[in-house]
Amino acid sequence: MHGEESLLSVFFRFVNFAILLAILIRFAGRPLKRYLSERHQRIKDEIESKNRIILETESLKNEIHEKISRLDAEIEDIKRKVLEEAYKEKERIISEARELADKLKEQVALTKEQEIKEMRAMIREEVAKKAIAEAERIIRQALKKEDHNRLVNEFIERIRGLS
Repeated sequence: MHGEESLLSVFFRFVNFAILLAILIRFAGRPLKRYLSERHQRIKDEIESKNRIILETESLKNEIHEKISRLDAEIEDIKRKVLEEAYKEKERIISEARELADKLKEQVALTKEQEIKEMRAMIREEVAKKAIAEAERIIRQALKKEDHNRLVNEFIERIRGLS
């Protein structure tokens, strides 16, 4: 009898479980199905959202890598331009310095030439003064009082003749 009770007990338990399951399915089936469906949709939407974020992140990462690789090229381009400008500025400064040096050389040459002319004029003037002084000295030594009076009289006669 003990075997029958246990079989009967298992049968009633199975029936009770089936009834409970039928009641749950009847009354809670639709809301449970709707809840599970909504949960499934939410999980699916979150996965899609995460996948979109991953794709956007990958795209941004690739874009950043491209910009970084272009940045190296831009840096090289800027370096090249700066060096070109520096070279042009160097050439301009050298050219201006050469022009200034040429002008200074011309100015020095003109100043030198002018000073030489002034020195020659001063030397001529000095030589002329000394020659006149020497001539006067020689004439004073050679000229006697009578010669002096005679020259003064001749000069006076010439002046009278002009008037």
